[in-house]
Amino acid sequence: MAELYLKVQEDEIFPLTELSKIEEVDASQVVSELIKEWIKKEAVSLYKSGRISLSKASEIVGISVWEMVDLLKTLNVPLQIGKTS
Repeated sequence: MAELYLKVQEDEIFPLTELSKIEEVDASQVVSELIKEWIKKEAVSLYKSGRISLSKASEIVGISVWEMVDLLKTLNVPLQIGKTS
């Protein structure tokens, strides 16, 4: 597994560490989940705008094409038939 080190300002990280303590969760786990959600949001946005295919969106998110179809249905994003730009 690759590791990524980020430079974050103290005022940006303080709320995360405080909430992590209160919720009794690991801050790195929270950041990982946030990144996954951001990736999903961006992949859906790119698919919706026609910039990537359904297959590429599912690959980016790390789920099967059928799971991607279900995700798009949940988000009320219509399936696109044909070429992407």
